[in-house]
Amino acid sequence: MGKRLILFVVSLLLTSCKVPPIQIPEDVLDMETMVDLMVDVHLAEGGRAGGSKMYNEAHIVDFYEAIYEKYGLDKASFDHSFSFYNQNPALMLEVHDKVIRRLNEIDAQLEAVKDVQQDTLHFTEDDTLNNESVTNDTVVAIEPIKN
Repeated sequence: MGKRLILFVVSLLLTSCKVPPIQIPEDVLDMETMVDLMVDVHLAEGGRAGGSKMYNEAHIVDFYEAIYEKYGLDKASFDHSFSFYNQNPALMLEVHDKVIRRLNEIDAQLEAVKDVQQDTLHFTEDDTLNNESVTNDTVVAIEPIKN
C-alpha cells in the first residue's frame, strides 16, 4: 500500500509540474514567420561574412531594410519580436533548430545544382563522337572459360 501511495504522489507531482505552453503575443511575429525572417538574415550575414565580400559594410543596412520590408516591419518591431524569443529560450531554441534545418536544406539544394552542373556534358555542334572513341571506351564482356 505504501509503494502505491508513493507512486501516486510522485506521478501527481510530475504531472502537476508541467509548464504551460508559452503564448506568443499578437505584436510578436509567429514562429514560422520568425524562422523565415531569420533565414533571410543569416543568408544576408553569411554573404557579408563569406570569403569574398559580396558587398561592403554600408550595404548591410540596405539588406536589413529589404528584409524588414519583405515582412512588413521596421527595425523596432523586429527587435521587439527578437527580444521576446530571446527571453524565452525554449522558443528561441526551436526557432534556431528550424533555421538551421532550413539553411541545411538550402545548402544541400545548392550542392546538388553545383554537382549537376559539374557532371553535365555540354556538347557543341563541333563535338561529335567517332567510332574509335566509342570502341576505346567500350567495356568488352568476356564469357567464363568452360571446362
